[in-house]
Amino acid sequence: MYPEWHISGEDFSPKELLHHFPFLILGRTHEKTDICKKGPRKGQEWGYGSTIIVVEDNIMYKLDWLLDFILENGQKIRDLGVNDEIIWLVWWGIQGNMELDKRILEKIASTKLDMAMNYYYINGK
Repeated sequence: MYPEWHISGEDFSPKELLHHFPFLILGRTHEKTDICKKGPRKGQEWGYGSTIIVVEDNIMYKLDWLLDFILENGQKIRDLGVNDEIIWLVWWGIQGNMELDKRILEKIASTKLDMAMNYYYINGK
């Protein structure tokens, strides 16, 4: 399982986030003034900053780590201009189901965030 925290905002800067939390690993990041390279806004500024906080591969309990990080630092990060956020669970594997125990569900609920999930079935090894 690879949990992600997708965050964005009109006044949010991923560079500012890294200034405060330099240890974070970010994916699919853009600044408000970056120029879109494709899509309907191609050639125009994004108009909002956006990034995805991902969890280091060497962390065994990735969802626990991310939820603890959100619960401990979520308000500080929202104060940086985040006004749109979602937890996203990405699951890769050959097993077609996922189980979240009560403790994890309670922790997810305590973030008060929406959650999305993707499952990618890997055929064979």
